[in-house]
Amino acid sequence: MRLRAAVLATAAAASTDTLAIVTEFRSGSTLLGGLVADASTFYFFEPCRLLGGDHNRKVANGPCDALVPRLLACDAAIGDKVWREVAAKDRGFLGRRVGATKPAAVVAACAARARVAKVTRLDAGLPTALLDAVNRTLRLVRDPRAVVNSRVRGHMCRKKDIKGCARTVCKRMALKDADEERLGLRARRDYRVVYYERLVAGAAAELDGISRWRGRGRLGAPERHHALRQVNATSDAECKPGRACKRDGAAVAARWRAELPPADVTMIEADERCARTMRRHNYTVVV
Repeated sequence: MRLRAAVLATAAAASTDTLAIVTEFRSGSTLLGGLVADASTFYFFEPCRLLGGDHNRKVANGPCDALVPRLLACDAAIGDKVWREVAAKDRGFLGRRVGATKPAAVVAACAARARVAKVTRLDAGLPTALLDAVNRTLRLVRDPRAVVNSRVRGHMCRKKDIKGCARTVCKRMALKDADEERLGLRARRDYRVVYYERLVAGAAAELDGISRWRGRGRLGAPERHHALRQVNATSDAECKPGRACKRDGAAVAARWRAELPPADVTMIEADERCARTMRRHNYTVVV
């Protein structure tokens, strides 16, 4: 059974707020996505994984650039197979069942008031096709030293290749920086930069700013309390055996300082792209 193009076109024509979160792996995008995707949101969690590949293998940039705008636009021509896969993969993040085997349920999801796509598999900066396909773009930035440390912890750096890992991280960040500058994105009202460190240290204030930017007004007291709980509950802080676990998002943000050996920190900071990125985003060199 195929999705009916007319039905999807009607759903897509409804007043919908589309948002793309772009960043690198291990930068906190799952946390940010969970904070901005509420019950009225259809959340595309890493849709480019449908193209194949994983954290340690690149996915062709072109297909990813093409797929995300079509998903956000609820393009029926993509076909039932892709839509069913999206529904099956993402229903846990939606907080409700969307019926992975029923195209009609996907149509209903695409009629949601908001659609959010979390994208970390872009290798070539910030493509205009993606920027033009969404109402707003959030770029999440995290200290590259913390990103590398998180990748090491997640076994995503081959044989703990710090130099190679830093090169990959900072290359992607530098490409986004260059496009940001070239396209004058920071001056645009539909583009916003969020820093992971500020998000976990002051989640309520950051989310209040994002909410206003999206035209949704200020956060209420319940939403502010929820944001703080969410940050601390979803941080990947570890518990010592036999001790109660006290999670602290701000502590997680600074953990790289205690876990990365000074020699590794020096290696990261010595990378030309990393140094340039750190200067641009006001991250202080410590070694």
